[in-house]
Amino acid sequence: MARETETASGQELAARSALEAQLREATLAREANEASFTELKAARAELESRLGREIESRRVMEARL
Repeated sequence: MARETETASGQELAARSALEAQLREATLAREANEASFTELKAARAELESRLGREIESRRVMEARL
């Protein structure tokens, strides 16, 4: 009986350790995705800004013609 309890406890501990490792991996993946998303948002903002400047520049050039 004691050996069965030890085996069950060992299995529960191993399962818990595996779940904790999966949770750490998922957390790291989420953090990496959030960082990538932040970088993409910044790149998009930069491109939108450049596009806005280009449109304004063309409007000015067209107005001069």
